[in-house]
Amino acid sequence: MKLELKNISKSYGKTMALKGFSKEFVPGIYALLGPNGSGKTTLMNIIATNLRPNNGEILFNGENVTKLGVNYREIIGYMPQSPGLYPYFTAMDFLLYISALKGLNGNYAKEKIIEMLGAVEMEDYADVKIKNMSGGMKQRVALASAVIGEPKILILDEPTAGLDPKQRIIVKNLVASFAVESIVIIATHVVPDVELIAKDVLMLKNGEIVLSGSPDSLIESMHGKVWSKAIEENELAKYKEKFSMTNISKHEDKLVVRIVADSIEEAQMVQPNLEDCYFNVFGVD
Repeated sequence: MKLELKNISKSYGKTMALKGFSKEFVPGIYALLGPNGSGKTTLMNIIATNLRPNNGEILFNGENVTKLGVNYREIIGYMPQSPGLYPYFTAMDFLLYISALKGLNGNYAKEKIIEMLGAVEMEDYADVKIKNMSGGMKQRVALASAVIGEPKILILDEPTAGLDPKQRIIVKNLVASFAVESIVIIATHVVPDVELIAKDVLMLKNGEIVLSGSPDSLIESMHGKVWSKAIEENELAKYKEKFSMTNISKHEDKLVVRIVADSIEEAQMVQPNLEDCYFNVFGVD
């Protein structure tokens, strides 16, 4: 199974959201990282055929998805950043509705819904109206709706937004289980959520890939560039002005800062992570 994007471009007026984007996807998890406005959501909407590109083509197993039409859309599961949930439906009603749209009916659909609600720890809330749910609960219902029907292409825009650490682990485990046989594309600002599960990381800026590779290879490229240093509180402004800091913590009477730099005096070299790589590319606001 292969999804190919060839020279995809998309503009909104004079603003270019994507510039000649090309990439091949096979089963596994692909993480899209980048600041707001980098083109991540536009890219996912184009893959899901919610938007048409100005130029380029998308092929699924060698066939143009425009010609495949509904046969292509049937294999997609899509969770947008702000999913549209019907507030007066219960979770069960909403998922039965989504299942019917996907061609699943009867007892089989209900079995799959119960299975998915259990996977996101929402089985006890099946009969609760969506309007009475917290933001994190709604997020998990939206995820369940995306994965019902076992889509071959699963597109997730900020799937862990608003979730607590335990819920984020649940979501990561569920997504990882789908990636064995499906192409999973995740856009997120929570870099640690994809560090251990992504097959490939694509860092986007102004509609273009500026860096890509496996998490391990990107982390290895940061070796010797990440430092830990204890400083006085009154030195913080000076260090912020000079260096990119990815973390600041308090230890006794000093601040311990994590700094991305080629070198720094009187600092301890530390093991890098994917977040360090992200800040090295995009900087720290």
